[in-house]
Amino acid sequence: MNSTKSFSNIRKICDSILLKNLNEITISNNSLNVIKGHPFHLKLYNEKKTKKFLNILIHIFKNLVYLFFSTIKNYSSKKLSKRKVDVLLISNLVNINDINKEDYIFSDLEKKFKNSKIKFHKIFINHTNFSKNEILKKIKKKKNISILEFYYTNYKSSYLIFYNQIKYFYLFILLAFRESNNKEKKNMLLFIASEFLNLNTKKNLNLLENYKNFIKNVSFNKLLIPYEGYSWERLILKASKDKMNNLKCYGYHFSALSKFQHSIFRKVNSVYEPDLIYTTGRFSKNEFEKKINKKIKILGSNRFYKKKIKLNKNNKIHRCLVLPEGILSECLKIFSFSILAAKSHTKMRFIWRLHPTMNFKEILSKMKIASKQDLPKNIYLSEGSFFKDIESANFCLYRGSTASITSLQNGILPIYLNDKNTSNIDPLYKLKKWKQVINNLNDFNKIINNKKIKKKDLKDKKFAINFSLKYFEKLNTDKLIKDFKKK
Repeated sequence: MNSTKSFSNIRKICDSILLKNLNEITISNNSLNVIKGHPFHLKLYNEKKTKKFLNILIHIFKNLVYLFFSTIKNYSSKKLSKRKVDVLLISNLVNINDINKEDYIFSDLEKKFKNSKIKFHKIFINHTNFSKNEILKKIKKKKNISILEFYYTNYKSSYLIFYNQIKYFYLFILLAFRESNNKEKKNMLLFIASEFLNLNTKKNLNLLENYKNFIKNVSFNKLLIPYEGYSWERLILKASKDKMNNLKCYGYHFSALSKFQHSIFRKVNSVYEPDLIYTTGRFSKNEFEKKINKKIKILGSNRFYKKKIKLNKNNKIHRCLVLPEGILSECLKIFSFSILAAKSHTKMRFIWRLHPTMNFKEILSKMKIASKQDLPKNIYLSEGSFFKDIESANFCLYRGSTASITSLQNGILPIYLNDKNTSNIDPLYKLKKWKQVINNLNDFNKIINNKKIKKKDLKDKKFAINFSLKYFEKLNTDKLIKDFKKK
């Protein structure tokens, strides 16, 4: 079965099961919440039966370890004094080094809140490997900032969560054996049952419990949350609406859309969804309006390239940005390919960049490369400004990275590395002009060796740049301030 058909079957079965058994426990199970047809999200569904069985044993062992630690240590969150704010702002913390910088999602929004005299409290969802206490020590201005954990909650809640994990594991095992006439659905139910024991389910429920404890003493009129269709986002939306009457919930879809995007467009229940969705530009606004019945507004993106574009910029072939997603398997795939390309084009410089969640030390270790000195000399590991990197580059090699869109805004030729064995994950999948698609090194070589620029190429380049400018428009947080001042 090809990957596209496999994804279609998976999402149909999962949607059917989730909508028939909708509650906080089932929402917390990531396997029922198919984000998109990405190999990273789909790999678990396609594992062999022996591996799936082994995973159950591993899940149980890890849960017992976590239960032990939650018992000997009380991970209760410190309760806030009672307070009332206009807005509860939720953002992602993916890199501890960025804790005191402008928010990587909402940029200068907090300054705008202060200038507009909008009272707010900010919650960082901790996606790092650092503890809450370690993060708090790094924060220079702690006022109006809290950290929410995935890893632990108080021990009483930990036992209740584990009980519910076991309970739903058995419930879905029973559902599976009732499907004697549908082998595919039976196997899917068995897999979903095992995923209730997955630590990711536990972490989502931990976060939910920590959030419920947090909002006991906080009242707010508006909630602003990143919105990409993840389980934890839906859990926070529901908990907020359960707590506050007449609450307005705003979701900001700050990333890109792929051809096989799913969960964010799926209708679940209004209590799990924002009332209004902000997007990065006209492209995503149009996509949302086609697929969901919600109020959609353009907010823009801090990924917008601010400098003036020169169409004839830097025609010489000499630099290629290599842009993976923040997923280990994707880093390994695209970096391995770029090593081959670097050896083939020794006069060309390849600039490796990472998503903020990743680090080069881990990547090189997984690639069995002792140090960066062991890489080809024309590969450069960049940890500086992304905008400075794109000012000098001519090409960007990518797969699912949204950074490719910003690169295109500066006139850099996007080269999508296709994998025939998996679904298309290109965020520029609707762009049919100028962008290049390659399947192997030979395809890449043909593009690099073609130095001639035709008039048609310049027209297509201009079309492609205009396309990217509709994808990530300039961030305008004043629009959001205007909405938040409305009663």
